[in-house]
Amino acid sequence: MNKTQAKESLKNLQATAASLEGSAVIDLFEIDVSEIALEELLYKNKNLVPINSEKIFRFHNNPKLIDTSIWYNDIEYIGAPIKIDGFEITSKGTLPAPKMSITASEESIHSFHLLKQYVRALDSLIGSQVKRTRTFAKYLDYKNFYASYPTTPLNPDIVIPKGLSPDPNAHFPQEVYYVERKSAENKLFMEFELASALALENIKLPGRIIAARMCPWTYRGEGCCYEYSANKSTSVHG
Repeated sequence: MNKTQAKESLKNLQATAASLEGSAVIDLFEIDVSEIALEELLYKNKNLVPINSEKIFRFHNNPKLIDTSIWYNDIEYIGAPIKIDGFEITSKGTLPAPKMSITASEESIHSFHLLKQYVRALDSLIGSQVKRTRTFAKYLDYKNFYASYPTTPLNPDIVIPKGLSPDPNAHFPQEVYYVERKSAENKLFMEFELASALALENIKLPGRIIAARMCPWTYRGEGCCYEYSANKSTSVHG
């Protein structure tokens, strides 16, 4: 995505949000256990879950719109009854502390049981990342409606749903949280309390210290904006 595409996607998103016709808001969730699973393998030398199994679980909670999987940005999100609460950001200065519950469904039963294995093996998923992406239904992939046309509907006889305009960049700012604790669980249900990255232990601000007369970057490495001139016999890095 280049700058022009980003501006166009943002413009389209704002226009849809302000439109009187509107479009259904889609909530997409991603639970990423890859980092804590790697730590478990490296530091505790445990392999309670198959090492080649999936470690990023993607769900959506829009069964009234699509009761199977939803495709967005060519990524599949499995339908599952998900209840969310506490994502709202207030003006009181307190960080949101959402709760997210997942109930197994016929569509999500395989991913749900694999996720439960990780819950048992990885300390109730504490520290795993949870990401919420919100977009409008009109920006979902063509693949949701035409399995044989993953990118564009090539057949001129196919009727495109009114208003459908797939755009993988037209979404609201993604919200990232981390599992703080598992608050409830039974055979077909799990509930987690989430925390903002700023609310985690050992997080300090500022994240990068800036000191006078000292450059924090590796000389001519990534992030270094030093412009080398072959015409200069000596130069100072700053």
